[in-house]
Amino acid sequence: MRARTARLVALAAALTSIGVVVPQASTVLAAGPFTVNSTADAADVAPGNNVCAAANGACTLRAAVQEASSSTAGTTITLPAGNYVLNSGAGALLVLQNMTLNGAGSGSTVITGVGAGVFDIRGSASSVSISGVKVTGGAGVIGGGIFVDQGVTFRLTDSILDGNNASGGASQGGGMYIYGASRAANVTLTRVTVSNNRAVQGGGIVNSDPSNLTIVDSNIINNAAAGPYAGGIRSNGTLTMTNSNVIGNYAGFGNTAGGPGGGGIYTGNPPAPAAGQVSYFTMNGGALLNNSLPLNLLSSGGGLYNATAGVATLSGVVLSGNSAFHGGGIMSDEAITNVNNSEVRSNTAFYGGGLYNNDFLPGNQFGAYMSIRQSAVYGNTASDSGCPYQIIPSGNLCGAGGGIFNENGDLVVANTTVAQNYAGTFGGGIYNLRINSGFANARLFNATVAANFAVREGGGLLGNQAPFTSKNSIVADNMAAFGPSDCFPVPGSPMYSSGNNITTDGRCGFVAGGDKFGSAQLGALQVYGSGTTTMLPMSGSPALNAGDNAACAASPIDGVDQRGVKRPAGGVCDIGAAEGETARPQATNVARPAVVYAGSFSFRNDLFGGAATSTAGFGLPFDYPLMCDMDGDGSRNMVVVRPTGGYLAWYGKNRNAAGPAEFAFAFGSATDTPVCGDWNGDGVDTPGLMRNVGGARQWFQSNAYGGGGPLNVFYFGAAADQPMHGDWDGNGTDTPGIVRPAGYAMLWSYRNSNSSGITDGEFYFGINTDRPIVGDWDNNGTDTPGVARPEGAGLRWWYRNTIVNGVANGTFVFGGAFDRPLVWKGSGVGGT
Repeated sequence: MRARTARLVALAAALTSIGVVVPQASTVLAAGPFTVNSTADAADVAPGNNVCAAANGACTLRAAVQEASSSTAGTTITLPAGNYVLNSGAGALLVLQNMTLNGAGSGSTVITGVGAGVFDIRGSASSVSISGVKVTGGAGVIGGGIFVDQGVTFRLTDSILDGNNASGGASQGGGMYIYGASRAANVTLTRVTVSNNRAVQGGGIVNSDPSNLTIVDSNIINNAAAGPYAGGIRSNGTLTMTNSNVIGNYAGFGNTAGGPGGGGIYTGNPPAPAAGQVSYFTMNGGALLNNSLPLNLLSSGGGLYNATAGVATLSGVVLSGNSAFHGGGIMSDEAITNVNNSEVRSNTAFYGGGLYNNDFLPGNQFGAYMSIRQSAVYGNTASDSGCPYQIIPSGNLCGAGGGIFNENGDLVVANTTVAQNYAGTFGGGIYNLRINSGFANARLFNATVAANFAVREGGGLLGNQAPFTSKNSIVADNMAAFGPSDCFPVPGSPMYSSGNNITTDGRCGFVAGGDKFGSAQLGALQVYGSGTTTMLPMSGSPALNAGDNAACAASPIDGVDQRGVKRPAGGVCDIGAAEGETARPQATNVARPAVVYAGSFSFRNDLFGGAATSTAGFGLPFDYPLMCDMDGDGSRNMVVVRPTGGYLAWYGKNRNAAGPAEFAFAFGSATDTPVCGDWNGDGVDTPGLMRNVGGARQWFQSNAYGGGGPLNVFYFGAAADQPMHGDWDGNGTDTPGIVRPAGYAMLWSYRNSNSSGITDGEFYFGINTDRPIVGDWDNNGTDTPGVARPEGAGLRWWYRNTIVNGVANGTFVFGGAFDRPLVWKGSGVGGT
């Protein structure tokens, strides 16, 4: 054996001498674990010796990563709290092997790049995990904060990517770039905030084909792209998002040539993808809010741009406040887009305020395909004001398709409400257009198209060289200022009825079996019990028991209505998106809305919206109003607090009716913010105060009537936070909460005890200009968030039944735009 070994050694030496490289037997060295003990940026003196040590002996972050990159066995690095600033010129932290890096939390462990990216994760590292850190200041060309190579499985958890910049003419992925060529990278972000990053394309993240990006319980906020692609995320691979939000991102701030778009997300492929190249985007829960593109450019998809050969499916998603030239909420261009159980509301564009379905997908009979099911498309605007271009050859103006614009595409609207949309010219609800030898087709199944408005023609539907087909649907009670209100078919644009439709406009041509003419007699646009926003047929509506049961049982209706309620609710299914209302549930001791303006209180006994159930005058116009249960009878009643001299004077009643105060006392300084709550769980509300002290919120709570007895004093929140309180955990005791702006969103934080300390939980709900309120909306003993927002002259309320990220469980309109929202409880009789 020794002789054989000697011969092999001699042979290897001979081969080496003539320039042949001889592979060496690999040695697997287990490295670490390492705990970093210096915030300095210094290289390891001897990478691969399993000793994390810079020249001064300290274990730096760079030295630990270098040691980890020298071992194929995988290494764990613990990174304590601190600000780890990388040296200019030292380059990114190069990760070459498997590694787990655990920080102390994104608020305390900060890694700051200077002049280069922060992490460069190469394909030789098959599995890398990073948690509990903030990555900021990165400046790579591709992946300002983090670069992930093909073939890598990378997990980023409980972290923040903020303020990174991918710079240069072709820069991509300000926060993160995920590379994919011959092998897919697999990246998962869980409870991660990607914010304030910049690039030419993909301000937040770029995910290239064929890589896979999964985002869970995360937020993509306030990122920007100078070019036309994706302020938040650009994905040409597979993107899956769950319970995550894309808020306030912007694309095109440096773009003068126009281009595709995607203020929030761009998914899909280049205009001429390779054969078989398909991109997938799935979003379950969460929201696309207030994302935008320049309105003076030919750019599209304020919230989402789904491009060529892209397949996008959105379920349980809210798209609101987005804006673009085409498709304020979504632009689907030569692609397949499915919108399920979602709300598309309050978006703005020149064409297709809510949604735009456009052009041809090879192999699909009708071009692009868009399906909208069990959803609501409402309050969107296609504006003609300030539009710089007239781009449709047939001579139409900007401002077409307030809710939906369908151009050369196949559009299916099923179990969906399209309502209260506005078009500055044509097609307040839906505009259907065929041009350039294309083929457009729009099909309605149990749809409700109502209360839309167009300045010119077609308040509900407008067909321009393209047909509509309608079954079991309502196209009624729409308005147009200068033409037919419900339907306007341009000559050559047939309106086909498959029966059982309702219209108030003879121009729709609905004369098939079961078709009816007249008002649909619909209720208010709101959430009825659960599901998405709709308009129920009220008692006496011609829609009740007038549908086709066979069609209601078949696809795409499948035996349910927009809210998921079984069809038929009676013997025959109803026409329209939702089964009608037979009787409203009786009010119980749930939280119910109240508003006050200038000393006039208004109350409502349910969460359906509408006119006030009762009113009462109490207090002066500039008093601070509260609703408190000061006598422990289970009813919250009117209390007003008034600065008087240097103190606060409290006046209250034990019933919500006009008349003089039934009790009064003094408690607090004139500059304090008054609150009342059940601080000790005895069923009686007592007074409290909040005071700004040294930039923090100091809370004072009394457990005695009139503020007597010892005070409980503690700190929670910053001075700029808006204080709230509620029974967050259902234990019968009110505890503190705060609300603060987080970009365009509203961040809620709360504690489950009346003491100083860090938050016990936080979540996003609403936008930063909303008026927050708290209530037990479902009477389960736990307080949850609500917000109120001016909507025209009214006040729209949204509420949620859990204290986690997610969409509203209900919405309604009650009160005026200038009213202050409050929450009351009582017997439900006369507001008492």
